[in-house]
Amino acid sequence: MPDQAARYHERGRSYTKPGGPFSQYVAVLTAPFSYTGGSDCGFDRTISHEVIRDWFASQELGARREWKVALLVAAIEFADEHGGGGVPPINDFWRQYWLLAKGKAPDLRMREPGPRAGGFLYFHPEGLLSHLKLVHRLTRGRVDLQFSSMAGSRSRIETQFGSLLRSNMHVARAGKSAVVQISVPPLDLMLDFSDQESSVLKGLMAAWALWEWSLQNRLQILDFLRASMPGSAAVGQ
Repeated sequence: MPDQAARYHERGRSYTKPGGPFSQYVAVLTAPFSYTGGSDCGFDRTISHEVIRDWFASQELGARREWKVALLVAAIEFADEHGGGGVPPINDFWRQYWLLAKGKAPDLRMREPGPRAGGFLYFHPEGLLSHLKLVHRLTRGRVDLQFSSMAGSRSRIETQFGSLLRSNMHVARAGKSAVVQISVPPLDLMLDFSDQESSVLKGLMAAWALWEWSLQNRLQILDFLRASMPGSAAVGQ
């Protein structure tokens, strides 16, 4: 909401009027980085969900820690996938990224972005299996070929495909999924696109390499998916 910060400041001032219950206030926004894009969004302070997640992950809280971290990860990934607050500089970054992808790597079939501020983008190249997703996690500095909802199969994927991976690829976990991953330079969505174009190109090259690898190993991946999800008739479509 465009007036969200103003409404919180108005409420804070009402609490700190003479005779009010408080002497001062600070308006703080907690949200995924994809929502704020590093901007204060009109608040006195912002604390990203990523910072809170990392703090909880470093604490000795037993099962409570795992639950809180999982909850924050789910919120971060939802915001990244569905778009954040639509911060104008980020929207411009997305469009310039799309124009470069359209010109340099049209076969990756990146869809034209609408108003959004997410930190992930997806490619939809021809021949990509339905249970796989090809995603550039911009601010995190990696491109993933994602085996959706298969985090528990990470070790089996590593065993099955480890010898087939190229030297710059490795298997990792990403939320609820397992991924074949290539590390690339992270991008700052608030900085000028032109200053980061070479890093964007490295991301596009990584996406192309993962797509190409999936096509080269399509039959092995199909066999693995069918063995992992024997009840799914849609595997391979």
